[in-house]
Amino acid sequence: MSVFKKSNGEINKTVKESLQKALVILMDKKKFDVISITELCRIAGVSRVSFYNNYKTLNDLLKDLIHTQTYYIINSIGTPFTENISVDWYRKLFQGAYDNKFYLTTIFKSGFKYEYLSVITDMLLQNKKTSPETKYLRLMWAGAIVNTVIYWMENGMQESVDEIAQFCYHNLSVQN
Repeated sequence: MSVFKKSNGEINKTVKESLQKALVILMDKKKFDVISITELCRIAGVSRVSFYNNYKTLNDLLKDLIHTQTYYIINSIGTPFTENISVDWYRKLFQGAYDNKFYLTTIFKSGFKYEYLSVITDMLLQNKKTSPETKYLRLMWAGAIVNTVIYWMENGMQESVDEIAQFCYHNLSVQN
């Protein structure tokens, strides 16, 4: 790979990160439907051309933001479908959610809980080789986890990371 292409890739990553951060800042202050691409680009410090080089719509940016947040957490703790799920795995999951609470609570508060669940569902269904039975089991488990994260965050994370991790560990099991 040439230095120029690598540099463009790094620039593109920075543009996307800036747009995602600006979107969350704006969503924290106003409804998603009234956010303009011009305002978003001004806050992000990027041009409209840069926006349209990466996304067609604000909804595409929102989906990418949700993917980014989900991948961040999963990459730091590992997928639950290839590892033994221990109480420590749940601790890392809830700690990751806690560490990204500004992004996640803003997404949820802005009315995008179901979009968040939908993105995770799409991720789970990507593998065509997974049997239908396994897909259903994974979807049931993921739905329980996502709803638990949403409820926990929307209610001010009253339980500690350890308490909620222990609760999930004792009450949920994941099937590969």
